[in-house]
Amino acid sequence: MSALCEACRVFNISRDRFRSSPFSEKRMHQLGWFFDVEKRTSCPLCSLITQAFREGPVQDKYVFEGSRVQGSWVQISEGRPEAGLEFWSLGKHEDLKVRLSVRLLPETDEEPSIGMGVLIDPNSPHVPIDRIRDWMHRCEHHHPCRSVPLASTRAGRLPLAFTVVDVENMCLVEPESDCRFLALSYVWGTSNRFSSSLPAMRALSNPNSLGAVLGRLAPSIRDAVELTQKLGEKYLWTDALCVSQSGDAGQEMAKDNIDSMDSIYRHAAYVIIAADDDAPDGGIAGVGKLSRKVHQHAAEIMPGVRVLARFSPQTYMSHSRYSTRGWTYQEDQLATRSLIFINNQVYFSCPNYAYSEDIEAERNNTPDFTLVFQQKVNKILYRDANPAAVYFRSAEALSRRDFTFADDYLRGFAGVAAVQSQILASQFIAGLPTCIFDAALLWQPARQLKRRRGFPSWSWAGWHGQIRWLGDTIDGLYQDSPVASLDKLNSWIRSRTFLRWYFLNTRRQVEAVFDARTRRSFGKMFWPSSDEKDPSPAVGYTGDFNESAPFDQDEDEDEQIYLESTGLQLANSKERIIPLLFKTLVVTFRIQASTAYLRYGSIDPVWEPSGRVVFLLLNRNNAVSGYVLLDESWRQHDMSLQEFLILSEANYYCDWARPHENHPYKKSYEFEAWDEYHVMMVTRRTLDVGLLAVERAGVGRLHKEAVKDAHGEQAEASNVILV
Repeated sequence: MSALCEACRVFNISRDRFRSSPFSEKRMHQLGWFFDVEKRTSCPLCSLITQAFREGPVQDKYVFEGSRVQGSWVQISEGRPEAGLEFWSLGKHEDLKVRLSVRLLPETDEEPSIGMGVLIDPNSPHVPIDRIRDWMHRCEHHHPCRSVPLASTRAGRLPLAFTVVDVENMCLVEPESDCRFLALSYVWGTSNRFSSSLPAMRALSNPNSLGAVLGRLAPSIRDAVELTQKLGEKYLWTDALCVSQSGDAGQEMAKDNIDSMDSIYRHAAYVIIAADDDAPDGGIAGVGKLSRKVHQHAAEIMPGVRVLARFSPQTYMSHSRYSTRGWTYQEDQLATRSLIFINNQVYFSCPNYAYSEDIEAERNNTPDFTLVFQQKVNKILYRDANPAAVYFRSAEALSRRDFTFADDYLRGFAGVAAVQSQILASQFIAGLPTCIFDAALLWQPARQLKRRRGFPSWSWAGWHGQIRWLGDTIDGLYQDSPVASLDKLNSWIRSRTFLRWYFLNTRRQVEAVFDARTRRSFGKMFWPSSDEKDPSPAVGYTGDFNESAPFDQDEDEDEQIYLESTGLQLANSKERIIPLLFKTLVVTFRIQASTAYLRYGSIDPVWEPSGRVVFLLLNRNNAVSGYVLLDESWRQHDMSLQEFLILSEANYYCDWARPHENHPYKKSYEFEAWDEYHVMMVTRRTLDVGLLAVERAGVGRLHKEAVKDAHGEQAEASNVILV
């Protein structure tokens, strides 16, 4: 056997090393560029990890170009000496960051200890039902989350006429409100030839009637029914059977189910996640007719040291078709316990533990740290973090997914929004929480975006493509803890914002976006541990307006006249819009395309334009005054005059040079130097009722002193309709 290369010898690998707390060194070792590591074919560890990466979940042929490999020892369980190795392939951007775990395999006749690798019989065509039952038993009888979800959850009500599949009697039933059921999360394929309707659902309420339509159902649904039976469970919920998919009479039922999606998936005892790419048309491998074919990466890297290289289910999921579909996002996020079927294996996840077929489970209720950690990274709603940051990350994650029908975009976020509405004690308007509205408006494109009609331009829901929140005033980038981040956001939103936002509600009446008098009370949340957690500190506005606006806001009577008259006119509009009504300064600057980039800190990914261009804002003296991030199509309007709305104060401080660093105004590098404004570039549009409105084009920054040097006459506050 060849010896380890010089780069791998730094790990001092031996069997005893996997059991003697090597993680205490807390050091990340660099193995080099991926292609160089791959060339070290005489090193058994380099060969193992590069082969695993090559055959792993990321099949992009360019993934390893410019990729570096690094690794370290990690602790497997708290208070125990067992360790594993973890390696990272770090690509050019964050989407190409892949984690690989290496675990020690037991010797022949050795009693395996926690965290050791497990070799699965490659000839076993079925998933281990007995082991799944064991995982379920452990969770429900020994874990801190054993009372989840029925006894302690504060999820909202289940929908009216809630229907499930009775897998014992093979029919649809309306069970008791506190019934125990499983739910299926899957990607619709081309093989589902059954479309439920109210008449069809009534026909399927007769015992044994389901057998007549099984052949017309997607294989994933058929296999989920079989799995529910094998696990000894009685009820299964799946949208294709339990929600009317057609007919006007079923629309109310469908809407009620969609509005209650958070309750359905949080009430489910387990969510069956069919995430394999073959599942939509092939079924769940290892459950029904589709046999599974398990492939593992194992090798002897030193005499007597045999190891298993494996990826987490979350890594497979993040690069699967399942994670590109819009509806599956909230289904996965809202699940309290999950049975995940991917990579021809089954995995278990609950709020406190994670189990895998290829990893030896704990024997005295001691969780495997690394498995649980990767699970919680994926479960954004599980993070005990700044609740505003949880919102930002949730919306960003949804923006990376696709919906067949554009109208479904916010419906696919409704369940997650319902949970966050309770955590934030806030209402949502077009996907934005009203308690942090000024911050929520400052989203930026992470890739080139395409307008999604039917939703307002000021909301990320109005655009197709990936979005992000950037900037030191938005997400506590320079703070070390969730508490510090939240304190910073609260301080900014209570002292550095000044606009009074109104909108036209569903009753076609003008209403304040945030009204402290009607703010929801904070409810204790069962999420995600078994103990009720105290409500988060108040997030966002307190109800008192900041008086630091750069224009007069004392003309309340005139403002009310404007709101009433505008509201009456907008009420007659046939356009499906949610207009924002407010007063602010409108200024004009010339835009100039640049090669500048946006980067707010060292932890941000390297800037890639991806169809975006940073335009500089030039004042009437052609001096740089700010910037705006726009789609590259705006290059055809280079050096044109454009209108900008003043939104809120911005912090000039940054670890990296800003695009407009060469401006002629005061420069201050103090952390609390609020010398800029957040601005929104807008384009004009005439509504069908004749009112002049504006739409968002992009968001950027403008130095405060530059306002006086804007093109045209002196800037004055104007009443704005933003659609």
